[in-house]
Amino acid sequence: MQFYYNGFLVTWNGGLRDALLSAKNSNPTYELWVVGWSMGGSLSAIAAPYISQMGYYNAINIKLVTFGELRMGYMDFATRFPSLVSYSYRVVHKKDLYPHLIPYDAGYRHHVNEVS
Repeated sequence: MQFYYNGFLVTWNGGLRDALLSAKNSNPTYELWVVGWSMGGSLSAIAAPYISQMGYYNAINIKLVTFGELRMGYMDFATRFPSLVSYSYRVVHKKDLYPHLIPYDAGYRHHVNEVS
């Protein structure tokens, strides 16, 4: 997870935070939709709860949809996730190897709501 978190922080501090706040200030009643594919899905799955945890948006106003997201969080992350992002779906093709490539015995888990 550290690899993905570091990647997220580089992006966040490199301008994503400022762009998000600018968009939010221009559209204060809008929901936030966070989407990503493959590794971008994993980064999105870090971004959405981070934004909620830091108070930028309420959990009920964040929607997360990922496609082929890689397994990258530990059990505590997966367990806490629904309290930070109430609407989330991981879309996975049933024959796609990569979202399930990292074995459970490595300690990694997906957050809830997989759609195959």
